Amino acid sequence: GNSLMAESVVVDQPRRSGVDAGRSQSRPSHSERNGKLTVKYNSSVGIGKFRRHARRLGSFARVWCGAKTRSTTFAGPLYAQIEPVSACNYSCKFCRDHADAELTATTIGDGRKMMPLEVAEELANDLSRMGTLSVELIGRGEPLLHPRAAEFIELFRRRNMEVNLYTHGALLNREWAKTLVRLGVRTLRLSMNAATPESHVGIDGAREGDFEKILDSARALADARALAGTPVPYMLYGFVLLEQNYRDAKLAVQHAARSGMDAVLFKRLLMHEVSTPHAARDPLALKAALEEARQEAHRLGINTN
Repeated sequence: GNSLMAESVVVDQPRRSGVDAGRSQSRPSHSERNGKLTVKYNSSVGIGKFRRHARRLGSFARVWCGAKTRSTTFAGPLYAQIEPVSACNYSCKFCRDHADAELTATTIGDGRKMMPLEVAEELANDLSRMGTLSVELIGRGEPLLHPRAAEFIELFRRRNMEVNLYTHGALLNREWAKTLVRLGVRTLRLSMNAATPESHVGIDGAREGDFEKILDSARALADARALAGTPVPYMLYGFVLLEQNYRDAKLAVQHAARSGMDAVLFKRLLMHEVSTPHAARDPLALKAALEEARQEAHRLGINTN
């Protein structure tokens, strides 16, 4: 169940749709390159940014040296995806691994579905030596189910690696909000896939009350980072487009704005034997719903794609 997938550094972020009017200078600024969003964090102290660029240049230099000699690898992946947990307590209808709610329930608490912290520490050491700059905690399961999830994140942060966290958000609370800010998690993607409590239960297999709880946790995190004077974690409202939910795209944007999130990321459905029956059936209606959502994002001053 434990896995590591490493690849080149390409992290998709939603393109700019809003405006910066009225926002604090500590909020992210954006620029577009080849259709992808580059997020730049303004700060009165430039030393952190300088160090990040220096490390990135150093890593690219080692990669170049390895390619030049054709015999020695001087650097490893600049970016890695890590699966701390294979189990999940949700059963999203379109998920290949956990759509069966009864089968999913049997994996909760199974230690074999968790990466031991000792393995994670070895991995963090190896990636640090190879010059890895950024990790994503993602995979088939819910990372925050790990009983030592905060320590897991801290292993990589102590080695100056950026951490990006993917979660359905149901396990977040005010204490987690403070922890994520304290640890300096770079990006938090909340996989909502719904814009009403009813569709959240129907699509994600969420419990009643989870939808409002997650939005409250997002507000708490926005407050915690404002209190700390930091723009991170950068919060995204993840929304996989399905026949059951695409008409609520505009509503998702409104929820994200009211909860203090920075962006809504709409994702096309990855087609496989489990997900295909849930695909949107009218491409023109889907396109119109997305355009309406983008206009609403522009009006509210948040980002989308």
